[in-house]
Amino acid sequence: MQHKYLLVVHQLENQQAQTELAKARAVADEGLGVERLSRVEENRALAVERMAEAEKDREMALLNFVRALKEIEGIDYMHLEQLVKLSSHLKVEEATINKPLNEGSQQPLGS
Repeated sequence: MQHKYLLVVHQLENQQAQTELAKARAVADEGLGVERLSRVEENRALAVERMAEAEKDREMALLNFVRALKEIEGIDYMHLEQLVKLSSHLKVEEATINKPLNEGSQQPLGS
């Protein structure tokens, strides 16, 4: 008789432990759900912030474009031609300077 009693007590303890474990899992899952929901709101706020920043960047690009147009409007064409030639000359000169550096860095290993 005592053996049956101990068996029943053991089964009740197991059931109680399983119930407590299920409750703990439910609480943990609920916490994860709340955390995920808060991340959704954070991500939405971040997306709105990024969209506002992108719009600001587009506006700045347009402003810079307009400024460049106004500058070009004020430059006479002879001066503009001189600036383009100077820019081309500087690019050629830079390529000439960098060419020996690039050729020197491509030597095979062990030479």
